[in-house]
Amino acid sequence: MVFIIVSPYSPRLNTIGSFRWEKLAKYLSEKHTVYFVTSKLPDDSKLPTRSFDIGKSFLIEIPLKRYRKSPENLRATLKSTLKSTLIQSMPFLYHAIRRLKISAHYLLEIYSDISFFGLVHDFKGYRTAVEEVINKANRCEKIVLVTTFGPWFSIKLGKFLKREFRDKVFWVADFRDPSFRTIMTKNFLDNNLLKWKTKDLLRKVDFLTVVSNVLDEAYYRPLFGDKVFVLPNGHDDYFTQLNITLRANRKEQRNILKIAYTGTIYISTQDLKPFMYVLRLLTDMNYYFIYAGNNSEYVTSEFEKAHLTHRLINFGKVTHDESLRIQQESDLLLLIVYTGDNKTLGRGIRPGKVYEYLASLKPILAIAPHDWEMKADIEVDGVSKVFSPEETEEMANYLRWFAEKRPVIDYEKRKEVVYKYHYRNLSIMFEQILETLLAKKEMNK
Repeated sequence: MVFIIVSPYSPRLNTIGSFRWEKLAKYLSEKHTVYFVTSKLPDDSKLPTRSFDIGKSFLIEIPLKRYRKSPENLRATLKSTLKSTLIQSMPFLYHAIRRLKISAHYLLEIYSDISFFGLVHDFKGYRTAVEEVINKANRCEKIVLVTTFGPWFSIKLGKFLKREFRDKVFWVADFRDPSFRTIMTKNFLDNNLLKWKTKDLLRKVDFLTVVSNVLDEAYYRPLFGDKVFVLPNGHDDYFTQLNITLRANRKEQRNILKIAYTGTIYISTQDLKPFMYVLRLLTDMNYYFIYAGNNSEYVTSEFEKAHLTHRLINFGKVTHDESLRIQQESDLLLLIVYTGDNKTLGRGIRPGKVYEYLASLKPILAIAPHDWEMKADIEVDGVSKVFSPEETEEMANYLRWFAEKRPVIDYEKRKEVVYKYHYRNLSIMFEQILETLLAKKEMNK
Protein backbone atom coordinates (compact mmCIF):
# COMPACT_ATOMS: atom_id res chain seq x y z
CA MET A 1 0.00 0.00 0.00
CA VAL A 2 0.95 3.63 -0.53
CA PHE A 3 0.08 5.94 2.36
CA ILE A 4 -0.23 9.70 1.91
CA ILE A 5 -0.49 11.29 5.35
CA VAL A 6 -1.64 14.91 5.32
CA SER A 7 -0.65 16.37 8.69
CA PRO A 8 -0.46 20.19 8.54
CA TYR A 9 1.12 20.44 11.99
CA SER A 10 4.73 19.64 11.19
CA PRO A 11 6.54 16.86 13.09
CA ARG A 12 9.14 19.56 13.74
CA LEU A 13 6.60 21.36 15.95
CA ASN A 14 6.71 20.54 19.65
CA THR A 15 2.93 20.19 19.97
CA ILE A 16 0.69 17.25 20.85
CA GLY A 17 -0.93 17.42 17.40
CA SER A 18 2.32 16.52 15.66
CA PHE A 19 3.25 13.31 17.52
CA ARG A 20 0.50 10.82 16.62
CA TRP A 21 1.04 10.45 12.88
CA GLU A 22 4.79 10.94 13.12
CA LYS A 23 4.93 7.68 15.10
CA LEU A 24 2.34 5.83 13.00
CA ALA A 25 4.19 6.88 9.84
CA LYS A 26 7.43 5.55 11.31
CA TYR A 27 6.07 2.03 11.74
CA LEU A 28 3.87 1.96 8.64
CA SER A 29 6.97 2.81 6.57
CA GLU A 30 8.61 -0.46 7.59
CA LYS A 31 6.27 -2.35 5.24
CA HIS A 32 4.71 0.29 3.00
CA THR A 33 5.59 3.39 0.98
CA VAL A 34 4.65 6.41 3.10
CA TYR A 35 4.58 10.08 2.14
CA PHE A 36 4.27 12.54 5.02
CA VAL A 37 2.89 15.84 3.69
CA THR A 38 3.12 18.76 6.08
CA SER A 39 3.67 22.51 6.33
CA LYS A 40 7.21 23.91 6.31
CA LEU A 41 8.07 26.32 9.07
CA PRO A 42 10.02 29.45 8.06
CA ASP A 43 13.64 29.61 9.19
CA ASP A 44 12.87 32.58 11.47
CA SER A 45 9.84 30.95 13.09
CA LYS A 46 9.58 31.43 16.87
CA LEU A 47 7.39 28.35 17.31
CA PRO A 48 8.88 25.61 19.58
CA THR A 49 10.52 22.81 17.56
CA ARG A 50 11.93 19.33 18.29
CA SER A 51 13.66 16.39 16.64
CA PHE A 52 11.43 13.73 15.08
CA ASP A 53 11.49 10.27 13.50
CA ILE A 54 9.19 9.26 10.63
CA GLY A 55 11.23 6.16 9.77
CA LYS A 56 11.55 5.47 6.05
CA SER A 57 8.71 7.85 5.14
CA PHE A 58 9.26 10.52 2.50
CA LEU A 59 8.85 14.00 4.00
CA ILE A 60 7.14 16.55 1.75
CA GLU A 61 7.09 20.05 3.23
CA ILE A 62 4.85 22.74 1.76
CA PRO A 63 5.91 26.30 2.68
CA LEU A 64 3.33 28.22 4.68
CA LYS A 65 1.65 31.12 2.89
CA ARG A 66 1.69 33.16 6.08
CA TYR A 67 2.41 32.82 9.78
CA ARG A 68 2.42 34.93 12.93
CA LYS A 69 6.03 35.71 13.78
CA SER A 70 5.85 36.27 17.54
CA PRO A 71 2.76 34.52 18.90
CA GLU A 72 4.16 34.31 22.43
CA ASN A 73 4.85 38.03 22.64
CA LEU A 74 1.47 38.92 21.23
CA ARG A 75 -0.34 36.64 23.68
CA ALA A 76 1.72 37.94 26.60
CA THR A 77 0.95 41.56 25.68
CA LEU A 78 -2.77 40.85 25.40
CA LYS A 79 -2.76 39.00 28.71
CA SER A 80 -0.99 41.80 30.59
CA THR A 81 -3.15 44.61 29.23
CA LEU A 82 -6.61 44.22 27.71
CA LYS A 83 -7.37 40.74 29.00
CA SER A 84 -6.49 41.38 32.64
CA THR A 85 -8.34 44.72 32.60
CA LEU A 86 -11.52 43.21 31.18
CA ILE A 87 -11.52 40.24 33.54
CA GLN A 88 -11.22 42.48 36.58
CA SER A 89 -13.53 45.34 35.57
CA MET A 90 -16.02 43.85 33.07
CA PRO A 91 -16.05 40.02 33.29
CA PHE A 92 -19.32 39.70 31.35
CA LEU A 93 -17.92 41.75 28.47
CA TYR A 94 -14.71 39.69 28.54
CA HIS A 95 -16.59 36.39 28.27
CA ALA A 96 -18.84 37.80 25.51
CA ILE A 97 -15.78 38.92 23.51
CA ARG A 98 -14.12 35.56 24.13
CA ARG A 99 -17.17 33.68 22.80
CA LEU A 100 -17.25 35.89 19.71
CA LYS A 101 -13.52 35.33 19.21
CA ILE A 102 -13.96 31.55 19.41
CA SER A 103 -16.85 31.67 16.91
CA ALA A 104 -14.80 33.85 14.55
CA HIS A 105 -11.86 31.49 14.84
CA TYR A 106 -13.93 28.47 13.79
CA LEU A 107 -15.49 30.38 10.90
CA LEU A 108 -11.99 31.32 9.73
CA GLU A 109 -10.81 27.70 9.96
CA ILE A 110 -13.83 26.38 8.06
CA TYR A 111 -13.91 28.96 5.29
CA SER A 112 -10.19 29.75 4.89
CA ASP A 113 -6.83 27.97 5.17
CA ILE A 114 -5.84 29.47 8.52
CA SER A 115 -5.26 27.39 11.68
CA PHE A 116 -3.85 27.77 15.20
CA PHE A 117 -0.58 29.68 15.76
CA GLY A 118 -1.68 32.03 12.97
CA LEU A 119 -0.53 29.54 10.30
CA VAL A 120 -1.97 29.89 6.80
CA HIS A 121 -1.51 26.68 4.79
CA ASP A 122 -1.08 26.54 1.02
CA PHE A 123 -4.08 24.59 -0.31
CA LYS A 124 -2.83 24.62 -3.90
CA GLY A 125 0.67 23.53 -2.82
CA TYR A 126 -0.73 20.58 -0.85
CA ARG A 127 -3.09 19.60 -3.64
CA THR A 128 -0.31 19.64 -6.25
CA ALA A 129 2.05 17.60 -4.04
CA VAL A 130 -0.55 14.92 -3.30
CA GLU A 131 -1.70 14.77 -6.94
CA GLU A 132 1.89 14.14 -8.05
CA VAL A 133 2.28 11.24 -5.60
CA ILE A 134 -1.02 9.68 -6.67
CA ASN A 135 -0.33 10.04 -10.39
CA LYS A 136 3.11 8.41 -10.18
CA ALA A 137 1.96 5.50 -7.97
CA ASN A 138 1.77 1.99 -9.42
CA ARG A 139 -1.78 1.28 -10.59
CA CYS A 140 -1.76 -2.06 -8.80
CA GLU A 141 -1.07 -0.48 -5.42
CA LYS A 142 -3.79 0.65 -3.05
CA ILE A 143 -3.50 4.35 -2.23
CA VAL A 144 -4.58 5.38 1.27
CA LEU A 145 -5.05 9.09 1.90
CA VAL A 146 -5.01 10.01 5.61
CA THR A 147 -6.13 13.50 6.64
CA THR A 148 -5.56 14.50 10.25
CA PHE A 149 -7.85 16.83 12.19
CA GLY A 150 -7.15 19.59 13.24
CA PRO A 151 -6.97 21.80 11.46
CA TRP A 152 -10.11 21.86 9.32
CA PHE A 153 -7.80 22.54 6.39
CA SER A 154 -6.85 18.85 6.14
CA ILE A 155 -10.37 17.44 5.84
CA LYS A 156 -11.30 20.14 3.31
CA LEU A 157 -8.32 18.97 1.27
CA GLY A 158 -9.42 15.35 1.72
CA LYS A 159 -12.88 16.12 0.38
CA PHE A 160 -11.41 17.85 -2.68
CA LEU A 161 -8.97 14.98 -3.47
CA LYS A 162 -11.59 12.27 -2.94
CA ARG A 163 -13.93 14.07 -5.33
CA GLU A 164 -11.09 14.34 -7.87
CA PHE A 165 -9.74 10.77 -7.67
CA ARG A 166 -12.86 8.88 -6.49
CA ASP A 167 -12.14 5.16 -6.01
CA LYS A 168 -8.47 5.58 -6.89
CA VAL A 169 -7.87 6.66 -3.28
CA PHE A 170 -9.17 5.24 -0.02
CA TRP A 171 -9.81 8.23 2.25
CA VAL A 172 -9.29 7.97 6.02
CA ALA A 173 -10.17 10.97 8.22
CA ASP A 174 -8.46 10.89 11.61
CA PHE A 175 -9.72 12.76 14.69
CA ARG A 176 -7.62 13.11 17.83
CA ASP A 177 -10.05 15.85 19.00
CA PRO A 178 -13.76 16.40 18.34
CA SER A 179 -14.68 18.77 15.52
CA PHE A 180 -17.92 19.82 17.29
CA ARG A 181 -19.26 19.97 20.87
CA THR A 182 -15.74 20.82 21.99
CA ILE A 183 -14.67 22.25 25.35
CA MET A 184 -14.44 25.69 23.70
CA THR A 185 -17.78 25.66 21.83
CA LYS A 186 -20.62 26.11 24.30
CA ASN A 187 -23.24 27.87 22.22
CA PHE A 188 -25.92 26.24 20.10
CA LEU A 189 -24.96 28.01 16.86
CA ASP A 190 -21.28 27.02 16.95
CA ASN A 191 -21.94 23.39 17.81
CA ASN A 192 -24.62 22.87 15.17
CA LEU A 193 -22.64 24.67 12.47
CA LEU A 194 -19.55 22.58 13.22
CA LYS A 195 -21.55 19.35 13.35
CA TRP A 196 -23.23 20.10 10.02
CA LYS A 197 -19.90 21.08 8.44
CA THR A 198 -18.25 17.87 9.69
CA LYS A 199 -20.98 15.75 8.12
CA ASP A 200 -20.90 17.77 4.89
CA LEU A 201 -17.12 17.54 4.42
CA LEU A 202 -16.99 13.81 5.17
CA ARG A 203 -19.85 12.58 3.01
CA LYS A 204 -17.44 10.65 0.74
CA VAL A 205 -15.00 9.49 3.42
CA ASP A 206 -14.25 5.74 3.42
CA PHE A 207 -13.68 5.49 7.15
CA LEU A 208 -12.83 7.51 10.24
CA THR A 209 -10.41 6.84 13.09
CA VAL A 210 -10.89 8.44 16.51
CA VAL A 211 -8.73 8.26 19.64
CA SER A 212 -11.36 7.30 22.23
CA ASN A 213 -14.55 5.32 22.78
CA VAL A 214 -16.45 8.51 23.64
CA LEU A 215 -15.52 10.14 20.32
CA ASP A 216 -16.76 6.96 18.64
CA GLU A 217 -20.02 6.42 20.52
CA ALA A 218 -21.15 9.97 21.37
CA TYR A 219 -19.79 11.97 18.43
CA TYR A 220 -19.02 10.24 15.14
CA ARG A 221 -20.87 6.90 15.10
CA PRO A 222 -24.29 8.64 15.22
CA LEU A 223 -23.22 10.53 12.06
CA PHE A 224 -21.20 7.90 10.18
CA GLY A 225 -22.27 4.51 11.56
CA ASP A 226 -19.91 1.58 11.10
CA LYS A 227 -17.35 3.71 9.25
CA VAL A 228 -15.88 4.74 12.63
CA PHE A 229 -13.02 2.88 14.37
CA VAL A 230 -11.09 3.61 17.56
CA LEU A 231 -7.34 4.00 17.05
CA PRO A 232 -5.93 5.37 20.34
CA ASN A 233 -2.80 7.39 20.86
CA GLY A 234 0.22 5.58 22.26
CA HIS A 235 3.92 5.69 23.04
CA ASP A 236 7.18 4.75 21.36
CA ASP A 237 10.18 2.59 22.37
CA TYR A 238 12.10 5.70 23.35
CA PHE A 239 10.15 6.18 26.58
CA THR A 240 10.48 2.63 27.85
CA GLN A 241 14.17 2.18 26.98
CA LEU A 242 15.20 5.46 28.59
CA ASN A 243 13.03 4.78 31.64
CA ILE A 244 14.67 1.40 32.23
CA THR A 245 18.08 3.09 32.34
CA LEU A 246 16.84 5.85 34.64
CA ARG A 247 15.13 3.38 36.99
CA ALA A 248 18.36 1.42 37.38
CA ASN A 249 20.20 4.55 38.53
CA ARG A 250 17.52 5.80 40.95
CA LYS A 251 18.18 6.08 44.69
CA GLU A 252 15.04 5.78 46.80
CA GLN A 253 14.38 8.05 49.81
CA ARG A 254 11.73 6.44 52.00
CA ASN A 255 11.55 9.27 54.53
CA ILE A 256 9.88 11.64 52.07
CA LEU A 257 7.21 11.14 49.39
CA LYS A 258 7.98 12.73 46.01
CA ILE A 259 4.90 13.46 43.88
CA ALA A 260 5.60 14.69 40.34
CA TYR A 261 3.58 16.36 37.61
CA THR A 262 5.36 16.88 34.29
CA GLY A 263 3.69 18.71 31.43
CA THR A 264 1.31 21.53 30.60
CA ILE A 265 -1.71 22.30 32.80
CA TYR A 266 -4.76 23.53 30.86
CA ILE A 267 -6.40 25.46 33.68
CA SER A 268 -9.96 25.48 32.28
CA THR A 269 -10.06 21.69 31.97
CA GLN A 270 -7.15 20.36 34.06
CA ASP A 271 -7.20 22.53 37.16
CA LEU A 272 -4.64 21.95 39.91
CA LYS A 273 -6.99 23.29 42.62
CA PRO A 274 -8.65 19.93 43.51
CA PHE A 275 -5.24 18.47 44.28
CA MET A 276 -4.24 21.56 46.27
CA TYR A 277 -7.20 20.85 48.57
CA VAL A 278 -5.74 17.37 49.06
CA LEU A 279 -2.27 18.67 49.90
CA ARG A 280 -3.73 21.01 52.54
CA LEU A 281 -5.01 17.93 54.36
CA LEU A 282 -1.57 16.30 54.54
CA THR A 283 -0.31 18.23 57.55
CA ASP A 284 1.02 14.98 59.07
CA MET A 285 3.07 13.97 56.01
CA ASN A 286 6.56 14.68 54.75
CA TYR A 287 6.35 15.21 50.98
CA TYR A 288 7.50 17.29 48.02
CA PHE A 289 5.45 18.22 44.97
CA ILE A 290 7.70 18.41 41.92
CA TYR A 291 6.57 20.32 38.83
CA ALA A 292 8.14 20.57 35.38
CA GLY A 293 6.27 22.28 32.55
CA ASN A 294 5.02 25.50 30.98
CA ASN A 295 2.81 26.61 33.89
CA SER A 296 5.52 27.46 36.41
CA GLU A 297 3.98 30.78 37.52
CA TYR A 298 0.49 29.30 37.92
CA VAL A 299 1.77 26.38 40.02
CA THR A 300 3.83 28.70 42.24
CA SER A 301 0.80 30.96 42.69
CA GLU A 302 -1.41 28.04 43.82
CA PHE A 303 1.19 26.89 46.35
CA GLU A 304 1.59 30.44 47.66
CA LYS A 305 -2.17 30.70 48.21
CA ALA A 306 -2.09 27.41 50.13
CA HIS A 307 1.01 28.46 52.13
CA LEU A 308 2.79 25.34 50.88
CA THR A 309 5.72 26.80 48.94
CA HIS A 310 8.11 24.87 51.21
CA ARG A 311 6.62 21.69 49.70
CA LEU A 312 7.15 22.76 46.06
CA ILE A 313 10.11 22.01 43.79
CA ASN A 314 9.41 23.91 40.58
CA PHE A 315 11.74 23.16 37.65
CA GLY A 316 9.68 25.13 35.14
CA LYS A 317 10.13 24.28 31.46
CA VAL A 318 12.63 21.47 30.88
CA THR A 319 13.70 19.18 28.03
CA HIS A 320 11.82 15.97 27.45
CA ASP A 321 14.74 13.85 28.67
CA GLU A 322 14.86 15.91 31.85
CA SER A 323 11.12 15.44 32.28
CA LEU A 324 11.58 11.65 32.09
CA ARG A 325 14.39 11.84 34.63
CA ILE A 326 12.13 13.75 37.04
CA GLN A 327 9.46 11.08 36.64
CA GLN A 328 11.90 8.31 37.49
CA GLU A 329 13.27 10.14 40.54
CA SER A 330 9.74 10.53 41.92
CA ASP A 331 7.65 8.01 43.88
CA LEU A 332 4.24 8.83 42.42
CA LEU A 333 3.08 10.59 39.24
CA LEU A 334 0.09 12.93 39.30
CA LEU A 335 -2.07 12.90 36.16
CA ILE A 336 -4.83 15.52 35.87
CA VAL A 337 -7.07 14.26 33.09
CA TYR A 338 -10.16 16.47 33.34
CA THR A 339 -11.75 18.73 35.95
CA GLY A 340 -14.20 20.64 33.71
CA ASP A 341 -17.99 20.61 33.31
CA ASN A 342 -18.41 18.54 30.11
CA LYS A 343 -18.53 15.08 31.74
CA THR A 344 -19.25 13.26 28.46
CA LEU A 345 -16.19 14.71 26.77
CA GLY A 346 -14.12 14.36 29.94
CA ARG A 347 -14.90 10.64 30.15
CA GLY A 348 -13.18 10.11 26.80
CA ILE A 349 -10.15 12.39 27.15
CA ARG A 350 -6.89 10.49 26.72
CA PRO A 351 -4.04 12.99 27.19
CA GLY A 352 -0.78 12.06 25.51
CA LYS A 353 0.87 12.23 28.94
CA VAL A 354 -1.06 9.14 30.11
CA TYR A 355 0.88 6.85 27.72
CA GLU A 356 4.19 8.36 28.76
CA TYR A 357 3.28 7.84 32.42
CA LEU A 358 2.25 4.24 31.79
CA ALA A 359 5.53 3.55 30.00
CA SER A 360 7.43 5.00 32.97
CA LEU A 361 6.40 1.94 35.04
CA LYS A 362 5.74 4.30 37.98
CA PRO A 363 2.61 4.38 40.18
CA ILE A 364 0.02 6.93 39.01
CA LEU A 365 -2.61 8.97 40.83
CA ALA A 366 -5.09 10.22 38.22
CA ILE A 367 -7.82 12.85 38.66
CA ALA A 368 -10.58 12.13 36.16
CA PRO A 369 -14.34 11.54 35.86
CA HIS A 370 -15.41 8.45 37.83
CA ASP A 371 -16.30 6.62 34.61
CA TRP A 372 -13.14 7.63 32.68
CA GLU A 373 -12.57 5.09 29.91
CA MET A 374 -8.91 4.47 30.79
CA LYS A 375 -9.54 3.83 34.50
CA ALA A 376 -9.04 0.05 34.14
CA ASP A 377 -5.74 0.55 32.29
CA ILE A 378 -4.44 2.74 35.12
CA GLU A 379 -5.64 0.61 38.04
CA VAL A 380 -4.71 -2.80 36.62
CA ASP A 381 -1.28 -2.67 38.32
CA GLY A 382 -2.94 -2.91 41.75
CA VAL A 383 -1.41 0.32 43.12
CA SER A 384 -2.25 3.19 40.77
CA LYS A 385 -5.61 4.81 41.40
CA VAL A 386 -8.15 7.08 39.67
CA PHE A 387 -10.16 9.61 41.72
CA SER A 388 -12.83 12.10 40.68
CA PRO A 389 -11.95 15.77 41.46
CA GLU A 390 -14.28 15.98 44.48
CA GLU A 391 -12.76 12.94 46.24
CA THR A 392 -10.26 15.01 48.23
CA GLU A 393 -10.47 13.00 51.48
CA GLU A 394 -10.08 9.75 49.57
CA MET A 395 -7.01 11.07 47.75
CA ALA A 396 -5.47 12.26 51.01
CA ASN A 397 -6.02 8.84 52.62
CA TYR A 398 -4.52 7.15 49.56
CA LEU A 399 -1.39 9.31 49.77
CA ARG A 400 -0.99 8.56 53.50
CA TRP A 401 -1.31 4.84 52.76
CA PHE A 402 1.14 5.10 49.86
CA ALA A 403 3.71 7.00 51.92
CA GLU A 404 3.55 4.42 54.71
CA LYS A 405 3.45 1.19 52.67
CA ARG A 406 5.47 2.18 49.59
CA PRO A 407 3.62 -0.45 47.51
CA VAL A 408 5.13 -1.92 44.34
CA ILE A 409 3.04 -2.10 41.19
CA ASP A 410 2.41 -5.37 39.34
CA TYR A 411 4.96 -4.79 36.57
CA GLU A 412 3.71 -7.62 34.35
CA LYS A 413 0.16 -6.28 34.25
CA ARG A 414 1.41 -2.75 33.62
CA LYS A 415 3.66 -3.98 30.80
CA GLU A 416 0.65 -5.62 29.14
CA VAL A 417 -1.04 -2.21 28.99
CA VAL A 418 2.16 -0.54 27.76
CA TYR A 419 2.51 -3.16 25.02
CA LYS A 420 -1.10 -2.63 23.92
CA TYR A 421 -0.49 1.09 23.34
CA HIS A 422 2.87 0.84 21.60
CA TYR A 423 2.74 2.65 18.25
CA ARG A 424 4.09 -0.40 16.43
CA ASN A 425 1.07 -2.40 17.59
CA LEU A 426 -1.29 0.47 16.85
CA SER A 427 0.08 0.66 13.28
CA ILE A 428 -0.60 -3.07 12.90
CA MET A 429 -4.16 -2.51 14.17
CA PHE A 430 -4.59 0.26 11.61
CA GLU A 431 -3.29 -1.99 8.80
CA GLN A 432 -5.70 -4.78 9.79
CA ILE A 433 -8.70 -2.43 9.74
CA LEU A 434 -7.63 -1.16 6.32
CA GLU A 435 -7.11 -4.62 4.85
CA THR A 436 -10.54 -5.74 6.05
CA LEU A 437 -12.29 -2.70 4.63
CA LEU A 438 -10.40 -2.78 1.32
CA ALA A 439 -11.22 -6.48 0.88
CA LYS A 440 -14.88 -5.75 1.64
CA LYS A 441 -14.86 -2.93 -0.91
CA GLU A 442 -13.40 -5.25 -3.59
CA MET A 443 -16.11 -7.83 -2.93
CA ASN A 444 -18.86 -5.21 -3.31
CA LYS A 445 -17.61 -4.00 -6.72
